[in-house]
Amino acid sequence: MAYPDFGTSWPGTTGNVANTASNNYTQLFKTAYADMIRLKAQTLHSALSDTCMPEVLRGDPLMLDSYKSVTLTTRDRGQQYGNDSAAGDKAYKETDNERRELRPEFHEFAELFDPRDERALMRAIQPDGAYVANVAAAFNRKKDEVILNAFRGPVTVNGTGFTDANTVALHAFRKDCDLAYGSTTAIAGGLAAGSSTDLLGGPGDASAPDDNSASGNNITGTIGAAAAAVLAGETYTGGVLPAFSLTQEFGCQQIVEGPLATIGGTAGATDAGRGLHIKKLLTALNVLQTNGAWQGQRIYVVLHPDQVNDLMHEVQYTSSDYNALQPLMYGQPVPFLGCEFRVCNQIPQETVLSGVGAGTLQDPANADNAYATLSFETATNGRYVWMYTEDANIFGMGDEMTVRFDEIPDRGYSLQCYHDFSLGAVRMDPKKMVAIPCHKGSTEAAIA
Repeated sequence: MAYPDFGTSWPGTTGNVANTASNNYTQLFKTAYADMIRLKAQTLHSALSDTCMPEVLRGDPLMLDSYKSVTLTTRDRGQQYGNDSAAGDKAYKETDNERRELRPEFHEFAELFDPRDERALMRAIQPDGAYVANVAAAFNRKKDEVILNAFRGPVTVNGTGFTDANTVALHAFRKDCDLAYGSTTAIAGGLAAGSSTDLLGGPGDASAPDDNSASGNNITGTIGAAAAAVLAGETYTGGVLPAFSLTQEFGCQQIVEGPLATIGGTAGATDAGRGLHIKKLLTALNVLQTNGAWQGQRIYVVLHPDQVNDLMHEVQYTSSDYNALQPLMYGQPVPFLGCEFRVCNQIPQETVLSGVGAGTLQDPANADNAYATLSFETATNGRYVWMYTEDANIFGMGDEMTVRFDEIPDRGYSLQCYHDFSLGAVRMDPKKMVAIPCHKGSTEAAIA
C-alpha cells in the first residue's frame, strides 16, 4: 500500500505546507497495490483467548454467578428439617452465591482509501487479503492485552469493586483471593497500602480478624509463608507474642516467592533462583491442587519469552530423562507437569513483588502502626508468570471483528474501511490462579 505525497499543490494545503494527517484528511488516502503488500514482523494471533471460559457479550455488562462449596448434613432416623432445634430438627442450608461483573470494552479502527484504483483496492481489502489480516492482528493482540489486565486488575464482586491501588503489591488480586478464602467484603477491602489496618484487614489492635486469616493453609515457597516466617521471629513492645498462631497465612499464598531456591539450591544464593524454574512451577501446582484442582484438569502457564529462556536452562525440563518431548529440539515450551505453556510477548516488564522483608510487631494499643504490617521486597525489571486452570477466568466477546466498507460522497466517494469489536475479561476464581514473579539480578528495594 503506497502512501502518496501530495506536495504543496494538492487542494487543502495550508500556507504552502505539505499535507499532514493533522491538517488535511486527504493525507490519509492510500493507493493500493495488492501484489506489493507485505506484513511487518508482529504477533498475528491471540495466545490467550482460548485459555479462558468463553461467554457472549451483548453490549451491556454481563453478570456471572458462581456457587461456593457447601457442606453436607448427617441426619439420623426420625430427624427432620425445620426450625425447632429443641426437637432436634436439622437446619436448612443455603447455597452461597457470588456475582461478578464482566464489563465489555469497545475498540475500533477506521481508514480512508483513494477510490481511483478500484480494482487494486478491491484486491487489497478482500477478506483473505494482507490488509485485513494486518488489522485483524491488532485486534488479536488486544484480546491478549485485555486478558492480561484481567489477571491482576479490578473486579466487582456482589456490587463491591476491588481495585488495585498499588500495582506492585497486586492489591486487587490479593483482596480477591482473601475474599475467595472466606473473608468478608469489609476485611478484603481493608487490604490497602498505607492504611492503619493490618495485613489481614483488621484494625491493628489484636482484635478480629487479626487472628483468623482467610488466606488458607501455609504453603512453603509462597509470599504468605514468607510473611509468616518473618513474624515468627519478632516480638512487640508488650513483650508478649500476639494471641494468634503464626502458622496461619499472612499474605497471599497465591503469589510464589520471587527468589525461591532452585531444586537443590539455596534461596537467594544465585540469580538463577530469581528466574522461572521447576521449583516455582511445582510450588504453584501445589497451590492449585491444594485448592481443589482435580487430576486431569487443564492447567495453563502464561509466560514471556524471557521466562522461556529461563526454562530452557532447566535440566529437569530439557533432559530426555525427565521430558520425552525434548523442548530444545522444538525451540519452544512443551507440556510439562501437566501444564500447557502459552508464550505471550505482551507481558509487561515491571517492578514485581518478590518476597517479604522485616516485619514489625508494635503495641496493639497503637492502631496507627499495626503490628502485622510488613515490608514487601520488590525487584525491578521483572515479569509475572501466571498459572491457572481453564475455568479461572471468563473471556467474553460480542461478534467477531466487524468489517464495513462505505463510500463517503462528500469525500469524493472515497472508501472508508471500518473495523470494530467488543470484548472483556474477568477473574472468576482467584483460588485457581497463581502469580509467579520472575526477575533478573539481585538488586531489590523494600517498600512499605
